[in-house]
Amino acid sequence: MVGAGTQLTDDEFDGLLPAALWRVARTHFTPVDVARRALGMLAPAAGTAVLDIGAGVGKFCIAAALAAPAVRVVGIEQRGHLVEVGRDLARQLGAANVELRHGDAFDHDWLEFAGLYLFNPFGEVAHRDAPLLDGGSAHAPSCYFASTRGARERLAALRPGTRVVSYHGGRPPPGYDLVEHHDDPTGPLALWRRR
Repeated sequence: MVGAGTQLTDDEFDGLLPAALWRVARTHFTPVDVARRALGMLAPAAGTAVLDIGAGVGKFCIAAALAAPAVRVVGIEQRGHLVEVGRDLARQLGAANVELRHGDAFDHDWLEFAGLYLFNPFGEVAHRDAPLLDGGSAHAPSCYFASTRGARERLAALRPGTRVVSYHGGRPPPGYDLVEHHDDPTGPLALWRRR
């Protein structure tokens, strides 16, 4: 167990993953440095919580939680086996302020969070040439469009002042202002604030 304040590298984190997930980690999981910068952009106060939609194995959640132990970091992922891997990693790494929930993000209340993190949360099913996280080959564009529409509706209902950070993401619905944008070498990172 390493605990709060630990600054893991991507190689160290990804090396803890099962082989099948390690092979796709660079495509599907947030780089550690991006997680730390995104959390800084969300600027949560001590005692508040941030939400990662489509958390996968919780790499963003764990890296952010280790960097900011006074902030609760919650991830929601619909694939149970990824949640179990993430929970085990959080325990191994001593990230006590991480909660990984199994389920559909649309079944949870997003209003309880000070900020949200979105890493291309629905793109896996839309990009035909990207390897699927589960090793399958079927991509479902209709699922992408339904998920994107649902996310836009949820984002439109958030409180004024809510911060949303997107990594490899598109524009949020109307009612959001772009506050900060970085062309990171690994992909665009942007902070949006609800008007």
